[in-house]
This record gives sequence, C-alpha cells and structure tokens, in this order.
Amino acid sequence: MMEHRWLRLEDKCASGSWQMAADDWMLSRAEQGECLARIYTFAAPTVSLGYFQSAEGVTGVPSLAGLPLVRRMTGGDLLVHHLELTYAIAAPVEALGNVRELPCRVHRSVSNWLAQLGIETACQGVAGKIAHADAPQGMLCFLHPAGGDILRSGHKVMGSAQRKRRGAVLQHGSLLLGTSPAAPWLPGLADLGASIGDITTDGLAACLELSLGSTLAHVDWPGECSVDIASLDQSRYQSADWNLSR
Repeated sequence: MMEHRWLRLEDKCASGSWQMAADDWMLSRAEQGECLARIYTFAAPTVSLGYFQSAEGVTGVPSLAGLPLVRRMTGGDLLVHHLELTYAIAAPVEALGNVRELPCRVHRSVSNWLAQLGIETACQGVAGKIAHADAPQGMLCFLHPAGGDILRSGHKVMGSAQRKRRGAVLQHGSLLLGTSPAAPWLPGLADLGASIGDITTDGLAACLELSLGSTLAHVDWPGECSVDIASLDQSRYQSADWNLSR
C-alpha cells in the first residue's frame, strides 16, 4: 500500500442529519484523493435507516417514532444513535488495502483495545441473528450481527458499514456504550458488566490508526466545508424525499 497522508478532523457532537451530511462531504473529499477520519457523537437520540431500508415500520414502535430520523448513505438496518461513539473514515480505494476486509480490521483493533482495558469481546464468525422476543422484528442492525462484528456476552456492541462511490470509500461504525431508553432491547458495554470510563475518542482513533497502518494528523475542519455540509444537511438529510421514500 503506498503512503497516504491521513487527517483526523476535530470531534463533533451534532444532529443526525448534520453528521450524515458531514460523512457525505468526507466521501466527496475522498473522491478528490483525500484521506479523512473522525470520531463523533449525536446531539440527541436519533434513528438512522440503512440506504435501502423502508421507514414504514418505525412509526409502529412507540419508543422510536418520536425520534429524529435520517437515512444513511450506507446499507444495513436501523440504528439508534444515543449512548455510543461513532467513527467515519473516507479515502480513495487505493489507500485502504483490501476494502472488504476493512470492517474486520477495525473491529479486531477495537476488540484488542477493549481487552487491554479489561473488557473481553469477540468477533462474530459469520452473519447471524440475536433473538429478542420483545424487540421489533427484522429492522434492528444490532440484532443482526455480520461476520466480524464485535460481540460481548452474545450481544452485538459494534458494527460498521460502507459506501463506495467514484473510486472512494466511506466506512462508518458505532461502538455501543450503553442502553438507550429508546432501544431497551440493545444492551451496551456498560450494561454487560464492562467499566467504560477509559473508553475515549482518542483510544478509538488509535484503533483506526492500527487498522489503516497510518498516523492520523489532527486538523481543524476546513473553513469552506461549513457551507457544503449545511447545503447537504438541508437539501438531502433533512429531506422527507431522501429519508422516507424507499
């Protein structure tokens, strides 16, 4: 893999629509040859749908129906973003090595890091399903672990998804720290007996560095990005046409 300069953008806590717009913006920059990474959180509990997923079932789940809703560029099932850390990386394909193996590389690094913190986890061998009689069926990403996802005590606590576009890749994923009241069926690490006080954004960023084989240089968000992200936020990720029409 040739040497690429990776940049870590400043951590942001913002709305779900802004965060998805920012990931979209990152992918556009990756299409131009940049290699970017960031860690972020959500300003309010938020439902995100996979790119191809129907929004129809959300209104039938009382704890989810009142939350902000946004559709991701990536596939997969519904996520409830609340008590978690989320990462995103975007880069040209040639900067990432084997793109299909990248989620597993990230997950292995995170699982090893958690073990160093005294939190034992394992990576799912093959795609599976976690049974929960009280949960809405067929729609929750964290009840459908893919091969390589991170589990603790039989519960999925981290997964990732990708989007490829014009020779570049966006990958983002979430590490579930606690149980959201909006999704009581999905225990986070703290609810599974883990002490999460030492889990930090810098620690997660270090896992990305190991996975990418490159140091992340801290940078501020470029001044010109605010207009571009705000435009994507307004025109796409706050749009009912984008969020609801599948």
